[in-house]
Amino acid sequence: MPRKAKLSVAVISVPITKRENSRFEHFQKGLLDEQRKAIVSHINGNKQRFGADVEVKDCGDLIDAGLTRPGSSKFIDEATVAKLGKKIEALRKKHDLVIMIGERHTGAAFAYTGHGEVAHFDAHTDRGGYPLPAGAFPGISRPDVNASNYVGRSIAAGFKKEDQIRHYELPSDLAWKEDAEIFDIDLDVFKRHYNMEKMYSMGMLNIPDVGKPVADSKRINLLNISEYRKEWDDNGTAMRLMKGFALAAIGAVERRKRGK
Repeated sequence: MPRKAKLSVAVISVPITKRENSRFEHFQKGLLDEQRKAIVSHINGNKQRFGADVEVKDCGDLIDAGLTRPGSSKFIDEATVAKLGKKIEALRKKHDLVIMIGERHTGAAFAYTGHGEVAHFDAHTDRGGYPLPAGAFPGISRPDVNASNYVGRSIAAGFKKEDQIRHYELPSDLAWKEDAEIFDIDLDVFKRHYNMEKMYSMGMLNIPDVGKPVADSKRINLLNISEYRKEWDDNGTAMRLMKGFALAAIGAVERRKRGK
């Protein structure tokens, strides 16, 4: 009997958050430990689904220690994005698939620094503040990288070109046209448009709308899922979505490795 192919998966959390009375986002170590560990456990519990030996590694938090204090006067700037992006890119070179989860969509910027095209699923393009209106932030040339502008700032900083990012708006623009190496998915879109209070059966392919492109991808090697809020997820639907996306992405990579 031929030996099974091996498939290596890294799961990492990007614990950027923003609380009341602060205009700044910051890193909060341990913010998504529970959810990251749950995804790792779910993958381990479903290895029998795959025709390859799946090895999953919990890679902990991606964090910048200098930006951990709420209300810090420092910005998450392009230098920070580039520095942490190199860590994500190193994981991509080491593993067949990297899965990132985050509370704020700002964390997706670290995925945009590396190689490959992006499939961006969101209700908007996240290009706010680009270009920056004159006088919007007195004394500085541009605002921090944040959840409303990370796509635009990635382009402005030269991490990605315009034609390397394909934007799919939910729920109105779901015609899947092109594949990509990087899938960037905004969870709160499902809350707004699909009423996440309703229960879904989260099998590998039974995920609203975006699940099929993830599962059918022939190129995916980085899956980013952002805007997870525990306080929005009383019945665990968003957690099931993240687990479903993870298994769908692993299935896609496994078929690619087996040449199917």
